[in-house]
Amino acid sequence: MRTPGRILAAGALLVLTACGATEASEGPTPGIAGRPVAGAAPAGSTADPTGLTFGSEYRFASGLTVRISTPKSFRPSDTAYPRSDRAVAVEVSLYNEGARSFRLSNLTAVARIDGAPAKQVVDPTQGFNGVVNADTDLPQGRNVRLMLAFAVPARPAELTLSVQPDGAVPVVASYRGEA
Repeated sequence: MRTPGRILAAGALLVLTACGATEASEGPTPGIAGRPVAGAAPAGSTADPTGLTFGSEYRFASGLTVRISTPKSFRPSDTAYPRSDRAVAVEVSLYNEGARSFRLSNLTAVARIDGAPAKQVVDPTQGFNGVVNADTDLPQGRNVRLMLAFAVPARPAELTLSVQPDGAVPVVASYRGEA
């Protein structure tokens, strides 16, 4: 007979795995916080966050470090919404070096294709469910990875993905590259 604690733990693991967010872990992951990466803003830096390239990281004054992987093209499944012949996926890695926990629901991610708004693709069949567990906190010294996907045209186009960890603070990190 299974105990309620084991059932809850198994359910939580299933939700985290299925929803595209990996479990928060202690310490920096390779390329996140504390390791020099091309295009990264050092701790306390006032570097311009508007011209970042995919794969680089940026550290906000709050201590939150963000890195967005190079976009990878894929064909959405028949169950994806909205319907699109092509999409790109990115991994958003967050590492909290701040003095307090970071609430994932404060994160805003906006994509643009050739300057026009891009729609986020939700494709549960392929593991793209958007920002999940948004009501949870990312404790100090922990990291989390989120998988996001966006509809793009069949031809190559410029993708701009802007992330803002706090709507009350005007600093936005904008990543640019081809999708």
